[in-house]
Amino acid sequence: MIIISNIAFYTILKTIMDGQNLKYENKILVDNVLKEYKYYMKINKEQEKVKEIYHDIKNHIICMKDMCNNNETEKARNYIYNIEKSLEKYKNNIKNFNTGNMIVDSILNNKKILCEERLINFEADVDFSKSNYMDMIDICIIFSNIIDNAIEACTKIKIDDLNKQINIESKYIENFCIIVIENTKINKVNRKNNNLITTKKDKFIHGIGLRNVKNVVKKYLGEVVIEYSEEKFILKIMIPLNEDFKNKEEMIC
Repeated sequence: MIIISNIAFYTILKTIMDGQNLKYENKILVDNVLKEYKYYMKINKEQEKVKEIYHDIKNHIICMKDMCNNNETEKARNYIYNIEKSLEKYKNNIKNFNTGNMIVDSILNNKKILCEERLINFEADVDFSKSNYMDMIDICIIFSNIIDNAIEACTKIKIDDLNKQINIESKYIENFCIIVIENTKINKVNRKNNNLITTKKDKFIHGIGLRNVKNVVKKYLGEVVIEYSEEKFILKIMIPLNEDFKNKEEMIC
């Protein structure tokens, strides 16, 4: 009886601990995603400010012409300097991408800058214009995590004869959104029970990323496929188009 009681006790204890670990994982996920989401929303606001500056450029030119015609050279110089200063502040937030989704635009722009700093070639051909039924936070989870993982793999490349390269593509084929990201790598890919095992020091925290990408994709009835060779890693995501998904979610709530 004592042995049975002990087994029951340890079973209950393990269930409680697993539940606590899951809560901790979810808290980390929510905190990180909300930080990134707020950051990308801030970038979008700054991009709108850039648009306003460029929209007013014709008026700026008229003002500068008037100053030059009135021989107010110093005043014109100061005016030009102030405009340059305003543009300099927002230069890193000018959109390089037009995916049809403002969050994806911001994520790609931000990750491209990170890649440039790390001497990684970053190429993106992304159409995400028909996926507005997906929650913005879910979109953030997918794109941020898969690109961050690719950047992490590329930063480990130290040999000269292998380029640091990331290619991401998204397009619509029939009734599916297909996202494919491909990166060069030198690190060994470890798998256990069909799951990837992270090589990062903090295995608990860093193992959450790809798992949550899979959970989000599963939420939209999609699939994640992973392929890799000695020098290349490819992740494919297939999500069926479902404009009624959000309406169904709201009805359930």
